[in-house]
Amino acid sequence: MKKIFRAFVPFIAEVTHDFMLTACMLGPILTGMAFRFMVPFAEAFLCEYFDAVQILAPYYIIFDLLLAIMTPILFCFAGVLVILEELDCDVAKYYAVTPIGRSGYLLSRIGMPTVASLLYNIVLLCIFSISGIDFFMLILLSISGGLIAVITSLLVVSFAKNKMEGMALVKLCGILMIGVPAACFVSGPMRYLFGILPSFWMAELCLTKNYWYFLLSVITSCLMLGGLYGKFKKKLL
Repeated sequence: MKKIFRAFVPFIAEVTHDFMLTACMLGPILTGMAFRFMVPFAEAFLCEYFDAVQILAPYYIIFDLLLAIMTPILFCFAGVLVILEELDCDVAKYYAVTPIGRSGYLLSRIGMPTVASLLYNIVLLCIFSISGIDFFMLILLSISGGLIAVITSLLVVSFAKNKMEGMALVKLCGILMIGVPAACFVSGPMRYLFGILPSFWMAELCLTKNYWYFLLSVITSCLMLGGLYGKFKKKLL
């Protein structure tokens, strides 16, 4: 573990000296503020304009889920850019043959930012949640969101050749969030086609309060991670 922490130190230095990476840490706060204050304001305006009791309120959970997924993704995005930079300079391959190995290197660049994002995510959701979900549910959502962030990170690192491609792939990975609106708006058996996405089971967990769906979210995440980790290891060879 000490070796992993030593490998984590250069990552911290890189983040603090790069404004874009620092912005990744501040982005969730700005997003949470927008959701917390602008969405209820829009709800009040629309209800008054259309003379309705509620319009957006039944879908507040969508905004909380998006924040729960977006926060760890932005945290891990910083690690992804550092990995891509180190791959270009062959530093990553050097770390892979040191005692920390490929797994330790991945933990120092993506694993530790993910753990940090869990605590960050819980705090943000406690402050900016608009759907009124309980604290235990916040913890489960943060864990599931963290796993989706690791999936996104491995996808980008495994297939991007440089930082520019990495930034483009992160945007494309937004498709992993499509399970959230699918669970809320798609009805009938067709909705379970989105069951391959962990975000679908996150939404089902919130909508039904059935905690077995958290297990399904973890299982689908682990299946994706298993395949992607093999691709990541080959890239470090």
